[in-house]
Amino acid sequence: MENHLPPIVGLDGKIATAVVGNKFAGLAAAASQAAVPPACCIPVDWFERALGESRISRLDELFADFAATLGHEIPIAAPRIASVLHGLGLEDTMRTALAGAVRGLRSDGLPRIAIRSSTTVEDGADHSHAGLYESYLNLTGLAEIEAAVVACWKSFYAPRAILGRIRIGDLSPWPRMAVIIQRMVDAQLAGVAVTQQERIVIDATHGTGDSLVSGLADAVHRELTPGTELEPPFDQVGRLAADLRADRGMDIDVEWAYDGETLFLLQARPVTAALDRTEAAGPLFTHAQLYFDDTLPPDLPLGECAELYLAYTAKRAPLYRLAATSGVRVGTGWIVALNGAALTDTGDQPDWWRNLTGKVVLDLGASLRQHIIPADELTKFLTDALNLTADPRTVHTIIIREFVQGDAGILSHRTASGETVVEHATQGLLAMNRGLADPDRLTISPDHEQIPAAPVALPDGWTRHTVSQIAAFTGILNDQFPGGYAEWVLVDGVPQFVDVSVPDHDAQITSSAGTMLSPGTARAPLLILDDTDDLLRLSVAPIVSVNFRSDAPESAFIRDLTDRIRALPAKPILWARRPYVILSLVIDEVVGFIFNGGSTLCHLAILVREARKPAVITDQDLSTAAGKNVIIADGTIHVG
Repeated sequence: MENHLPPIVGLDGKIATAVVGNKFAGLAAAASQAAVPPACCIPVDWFERALGESRISRLDELFADFAATLGHEIPIAAPRIASVLHGLGLEDTMRTALAGAVRGLRSDGLPRIAIRSSTTVEDGADHSHAGLYESYLNLTGLAEIEAAVVACWKSFYAPRAILGRIRIGDLSPWPRMAVIIQRMVDAQLAGVAVTQQERIVIDATHGTGDSLVSGLADAVHRELTPGTELEPPFDQVGRLAADLRADRGMDIDVEWAYDGETLFLLQARPVTAALDRTEAAGPLFTHAQLYFDDTLPPDLPLGECAELYLAYTAKRAPLYRLAATSGVRVGTGWIVALNGAALTDTGDQPDWWRNLTGKVVLDLGASLRQHIIPADELTKFLTDALNLTADPRTVHTIIIREFVQGDAGILSHRTASGETVVEHATQGLLAMNRGLADPDRLTISPDHEQIPAAPVALPDGWTRHTVSQIAAFTGILNDQFPGGYAEWVLVDGVPQFVDVSVPDHDAQITSSAGTMLSPGTARAPLLILDDTDDLLRLSVAPIVSVNFRSDAPESAFIRDLTDRIRALPAKPILWARRPYVILSLVIDEVVGFIFNGGSTLCHLAILVREARKPAVITDQDLSTAAGKNVIIADGTIHVG
């Protein structure tokens, strides 16, 4: 970091957005066309300097994790972020410069001060990020102004701000926020004006406009179209908006304030969403069942969930309908289009939404998916993730599915001999699929229905009907998807079908008993992988499954493991505590796997069989075999 402190920037002249952000640069550009309250701007470089190299390095590590897990950890990352930002403050030279700037704004008295963000990633042509970062109004003391600057900086790393940027593909941790210091206007009226399609829509409220743009105040509404005239000061607002649109060659969203004599421009940014998407006078909440509705309401745009919706409906909708006609219980899911106003007006919410209990699985788009959250925290999560308080009108599309933990997770598979292999674990289906559970197993013979006395040791809470239903529907699925693996949860003794995973190749398990995950022979040095939190954390995130691999950047953990393996003289056999699904990313780097526990039907087991890599589960103590040659041969292990 350089020692020279960049100066606080005034409104005069053309200013680079890389220095002061889009908001302040836009104000400076408009200062010759409109009255702008006296203001100055702390440049972006101050934020970088205040953070320091150590904090930026730790933020880089955190964001690498966020990117690698598709944002899965962001909602619970606040304590980790707060730890990194602990102690963030202004240097003495910054305090001195800030005090001088504030004195300059107060040259004719002791006016109130506003502190606002001006990032290089907000108020752009494609994304406004309106209200995503904090603003602080009516400040008087220098100490509270200094505190507001630091709080504004910290809001750049608030979970909702990170989620907002990741939703548009921005994964950079780099600090890109300048801070505006501006005299408050003693406003009689304040509001917004938006230009679009030969009209200008104006909304205003008495006093400052912050309660208006956040949706917390009733608006005075005006529209200016060709041939119409408006009363003061709305006529001035209309002319200002029209002039800015003509000057910039694009539709403009203007924030303004009127003190009874002068109309002040507070902000001007490009319109990033059509008024037709955001002008619903009140709450908007429209929905359809994910698996059983063939058509969508006309006011339900697929939005950022288009890819996920098509994937869910193309695969699961036929399966769920097949299950329903077979008398098998299935779960429910919905695709929903809503705005922020709908979350505060329960009258527009359907009964199923108001009655949600337990946990739900939430998708906000391809880059933010499979968030498992308590139903009673859904409103808060959406409010933060979608910035609904600051922008209550924009319509967002989400996919929501019930998350049923049940009494057990179940995986079933029909073997070539006609047996149904069933694995089950009380840790749940997610843990089984991700290689985090040690399941029990039972085998159902093809003639179990014809021989009622045939001994089948039933798990607690299971009945013969439970077993029969799983076996029967697994057979139906196998007829349509040969070699498929059915996924279930058990709820009060009743199996509920969830999904089926179909390998790319015929990779059926060759035995209904034993510990072989994948047949074959391999000989190589043994590499023992320590059981770390990274394996659990990355396996829980929705990065890899049987038929899916995300476009998320590779995590530092997998990158380091790959480098470690490639540094060896030859490809190793890899030992791990469990068949963690994240290890599928190194299948091509090893010749085989040995696990201490896990499911033979989990996702990694299926992927290993597809790859024709031998793998085995064993309780044999191999802790002293690291680096020694190990042979895997169809489920047996030889060390020597």
